[in-house]
Amino acid sequence: MTITSADAEQWRHFHRNCFVEGAFRSLDEARFVLNAHSGDGPNCLQYLAAAAYSSGLADEALA
Repeated sequence: MTITSADAEQWRHFHRNCFVEGAFRSLDEARFVLNAHSGDGPNCLQYLAAAAYSSGLADEALA
């Protein structure tokens, strides 16, 4: 998938708040959020949700 600047802006807007758990439509979106929130610390719900989403897809691929 090619990520457009419009996608990135939309994801930045929807995933800006560390205290709200994120919802994702794609692995690209989850990876973007992981990168954007990587330095926010262990209480960042956006980072934790993106990591869980990414891990869930990896687990499904192994099954």
